[in-house]
Amino acid sequence: MKILILSWRDIKHPACGGAEIYTYEISKRLAQKGHKVTWFSAKTPKQKVAEQIEAINFIRRGSFLTVHAWALYLYLTKWRRQFDVVIDQIHGLPFFTPLYVKEKKVAFICEIAGPIWFREWPFPISFVGQIVENLYFRIYRNTPFITISQSTKDDLKKRGGKNINIIHPGANSPPDPISYPKEKELTLISLGRLTPMKRIEHTIQAFSMAMANFPQAKLWIVGRGKKTYENKLRKLTEKLKLSDKVIFWGYISEQRKWELLQKAWALLSTSIKEGWGIVVIEANSVGTPAITYHAPGLKESVRNKETGLLTTQNTPEGLAKTIEYFISNKQLRQRLSENARTWSRNFSWDKAADKFGEILRQKC
Repeated sequence: MKILILSWRDIKHPACGGAEIYTYEISKRLAQKGHKVTWFSAKTPKQKVAEQIEAINFIRRGSFLTVHAWALYLYLTKWRRQFDVVIDQIHGLPFFTPLYVKEKKVAFICEIAGPIWFREWPFPISFVGQIVENLYFRIYRNTPFITISQSTKDDLKKRGGKNINIIHPGANSPPDPISYPKEKELTLISLGRLTPMKRIEHTIQAFSMAMANFPQAKLWIVGRGKKTYENKLRKLTEKLKLSDKVIFWGYISEQRKWELLQKAWALLSTSIKEGWGIVVIEANSVGTPAITYHAPGLKESVRNKETGLLTTQNTPEGLAKTIEYFISNKQLRQRLSENARTWSRNFSWDKAADKFGEILRQKC
């Protein structure tokens, strides 16, 4: 098959997240099987206009504001009848392919933004974005969807989606066997992009509350993102007098990521919603359970009281209580760690890619 992927970000974009990791892991496996994969996205100043990575052809034009117009232009002038199937990756805004693409189309979406608009964008962009999001799904009513969780499938069905396929993400694991012992003192980790929708300020506030009973505890915040948001988080740690307890690691290597994940006692996530929570399964693969809000996506990647813990209240107070429950029960911690490892083995990128390719073949 000749496959065209339209996505506003790619795997080398500085704001790359779970959706791009998923697309990359699937795409490179499809390319390895002999399919011709072209991935179109916006271009940042340091990125090349075109390059090949893992047999995937990357083409970049425009910015976040113009990439959709560029996709329309390139399709009409160069790409028409050049591909067997077009994957329209919806990330906030779609590429509106049902209006102009004549080839078979599949819409790929990790999560519907919904309330995320108001966390990530100022008014009136947030207001307009949510209105447009509620309207554009009407255009996709007859387009097959691929998504990664039941939570997103339910959201799509509410908006008129019909042909919806769920393909859970795979789980990356350390390239070489690693065996780092847990930190001697309570150590928690938050791993991911530093962005308002992750509500990392809730994580810091909950940690502050839990420290009342565990004064030697540490919190590792790993990731990069919006500088203004990171500064806000740093000011919060200073206000709460946690500067010596909360460590901002920034962007780290893959090797260091696996080291920190295994050394930590638990992964924390306070996102408004997630498509799934790839980092949850990655942490699980090295025996680290997750303690998260009971939020879309996370409530599926975490099996409550089996592989991790979900809060009963999505508040810093609720998270703090759940952390205290986790720490006070050593047998629970050991059981969750063992179960988490077992749970992570259910997720394979190879299986996900095979299923993805099968769905694409059915649509062609």
